Amino acid sequence: MDGALLATNAAQLRLLLTEGFMYPKDPKWVISISLVVASIIAQLAILVICGYLANNTLANRAKKAYLEAMNNIVLVLTGVIFCLNIITNVFIQIDFTNNIEKAKTTLFDWPTTNPKIIN
Repeated sequence: MDGALLATNAAQLRLLLTEGFMYPKDPKWVISISLVVASIIAQLAILVICGYLANNTLANRAKKAYLEAMNNIVLVLTGVIFCLNIITNVFIQIDFTNNIEKAKTTLFDWPTTNPKIIN
């Protein structure tokens, strides 16, 4: 599931960097990119921590408290990623929906008057 979320975030980042927003200097663009990058970094941190946890067992009592703390960090990071992705999707959806509506009105407006016929 984390792989699918990482792929989705990579696709969102590509979309933001290639197509951008209607106005690239819009603060929503910077916020959206920052949120996507933060989510990707948190996912990579979880990947590293889970790899470390997989190589250690709770049988070693000396490391038990440390491993439980690392497990709690993974849990907190998962919640942070969840919130980051909800906020990111709201920012991206609002802006691209607005751009589609603006494009419909500006690209497909037909002239309201009849053209003059020249004889």
